Amino acid sequence: MFDEALRLHPNLVEALRGRAVLHALQGQLEQALETFLRLYQLAPGEPNGQHNIATTLNRLERYAEAVVWFERSLAVVPEFGRAWTGLAAAREELGERSNASEAIQRALAINPSVPLPRLIQAMLSLPRVAESEEQSEATPAAFCQAMAALTEWADADPNHLSALGERVGDRQPFLLAYRPGQHRDLLSGYGDLIARAGNAYWSARGFLPMAISPIRARPRLGILCYFIRRHSVWDIIVKGLVRHLLRTRFELIIYHTGVETDEETRWAERHAERFVTGQLGLAEWLRLIREDAPDVLFFPEIGMDPLSCHLGALRLAPLQVASWGHPITTGLPEIDMFISGDLLEPPDAQSHYRERLVQLPGTGVCTEWLDIKPAPLPVSYLRQRTPGRVRLLLCQHPFKHDPADRSLLAEVLRACSPCELYVLKHRRLSRASDLAVELLRQTLAEADLDLEVLFVERPWVDLDQFLSLLANVDLYLDLPAFSGYTTAWQALHCGLPIVTLEGPTLRQRLAAGLLRQIGRPESIARNSEDDVAIAAQLAAESRDPALQAARRAELAAAAVKADHQVETVRAFEQTLVDALAELKKG
Repeated sequence: MFDEALRLHPNLVEALRGRAVLHALQGQLEQALETFLRLYQLAPGEPNGQHNIATTLNRLERYAEAVVWFERSLAVVPEFGRAWTGLAAAREELGERSNASEAIQRALAINPSVPLPRLIQAMLSLPRVAESEEQSEATPAAFCQAMAALTEWADADPNHLSALGERVGDRQPFLLAYRPGQHRDLLSGYGDLIARAGNAYWSARGFLPMAISPIRARPRLGILCYFIRRHSVWDIIVKGLVRHLLRTRFELIIYHTGVETDEETRWAERHAERFVTGQLGLAEWLRLIREDAPDVLFFPEIGMDPLSCHLGALRLAPLQVASWGHPITTGLPEIDMFISGDLLEPPDAQSHYRERLVQLPGTGVCTEWLDIKPAPLPVSYLRQRTPGRVRLLLCQHPFKHDPADRSLLAEVLRACSPCELYVLKHRRLSRASDLAVELLRQTLAEADLDLEVLFVERPWVDLDQFLSLLANVDLYLDLPAFSGYTTAWQALHCGLPIVTLEGPTLRQRLAAGLLRQIGRPESIARNSEDDVAIAAQLAAESRDPALQAARRAELAAAAVKADHQVETVRAFEQTLVDALAELKKG
C-alpha cells in the first residue's frame, strides 16, 4: 500500500511515515533509518522525526550517532521524556554511566510513572567495566539496593506493577554475571519481581493463565532463541540438538526471535517440523505459543535477549528449561531446569541455581567443527616476528575484564618475557573496550613493563580471519573472572595452547571443562601461582619450533574429542522425558 502510494507520489509524507514504521516493526532497520532520514529532509518539522531516527540508530547499535539525534530532538522539545530515556540508553551502551544517570533523572522528573526509565536506572548500578576491585566487589550490593527501590515503586501502585510487566526484559542484569559471586539470591529477587509484573500485565489482557494441554506421547519441544544463526549460542548449544534430536521421540518447533539470518538460519528451518520467525510483538508470540502448546520450552540464552527473558518469566509450557548461553542462573520462578555439563560445574553447583540443575555428560553440548576456511589477516595486523618473542592473545569482550585479574596478567607477562600481548578491541563495544584496555595499560605500566614492546592493540576481526590469528599466535590467555568456551574451542581446533585458572562458578570453568573433555587438563591452573607457572612453561616451550609444532598437532588432534558428543543429546532427551513423566504423575 505504502509502496504504491510512493510510486505515484514519491514525497508523500504520510506514506513515507507509514513505510518507515512498517520497516521498523519488521526489523528492517537499515531501510527504516533510510526512510526516516528521507522523511526528516522533506519535513524537518515532522513530529518525532529526530526521535525516530535516534531510536532506530539505537536499535542498530550505532549509539554515538543516536546521542546526536536524541540531543537534537531534546533541543526542540526539552520535556520529551521518551527522548531522555533513549538518550540514557545510548549513553549507557557507550559506558557513560554518569551522563546516562543524569538523562534518566530528567526522564523520571517528567513522568515518574513510566517503568522503562526505572528499569534502566536499576541496571545502571551494574558497570560495564569495573574500574577498581572495590567497585567490582561493591556491585552486588549496589544492585540489591537498586532492585529494592524498583520493587518498592512497583508495589506502591498496581498500575505500576502492570506497566512494568509490559517492559519485562527490556533491561536485564546481564552485567551482574561479570562481577564476583554466584548471585542466585539477587537474580531470584529480580526474577520474582518481573514474573509478578509480567503475569499482572498479561493476565489483565486475557493471555494468562495459559491453558496447558495434556502432555503428548511424542512431546512437542519448542526452542526459543534469538541466535538461530552463526553465533556462539547456535554453534555450541543449539545446532547439535537440532541435528541429532530423535524425531521419533520429539516433535521440534524452532521460534527464531532474532533479526539477523544467514545460511545457518535456513539450515535450521529445514531441520524443524515448524519454524517461526519474524519481528513479532509479544502478544503475537504469546498467541503462537498458545496455539502450538509445546510440552517443553527450551530457552538457551536467557539474559542475552529481551524477548526470551519476557517469555521465560511466564508459564507457557508444562516444562520450561534454560541452558548456559548466559552461564548463570536465570533467577526466574517459571524456569524449572538449568542444563549444564558435569565437567563444567563445581561440587556445590546446585546451590548456585534457583532451577533444578541437570548436568549432562562432559560439557553438556554436541558441537561440530565449523566449515569455514581461514582468511588472511589485514596487512600489518601482526607485527613482524622477533626471534624468541612469544605472541600471547587476549580476545575477550571488555566486560569480562575484572580488576582483580589485571595484576595477575602483569605477572603472567613478566614470566613469559620476552613476549607481546595482542589485545582485541570489540567493534560495537568501543567505549567499554577503550576503558578496559586503558585500565589494563595502567596496571602494566605500574608493573614497569615496557608497553611499547609488549602491548599490541588490534580491532576485532571476522571469524575467518580470527582463525588465521589463532594459527599465528603462541598462547591463548583465558580470563579468570569469566572464562570463554567458544573462542577456547576455536583455539584448540587451531592447536593453540590455552592457560585457564579454574574458578568456583560455571562461568569461570568453561575453558577448563573443555580441556578436560579433550583429555588435556595440564594447562588448568589451581591458583594464581600455578597460572603464572603454566604460562611461563608454555611460553618457553613455544620458543622451540619442534616442541611447539608437536604440542599444536597434539591439541588439534585432541580437539575433535570436544565434538560429536551425541550422547549428550540422548541424555538431554531422557532428561525431558523423565521430567514430563513426573509432571504426568502430578
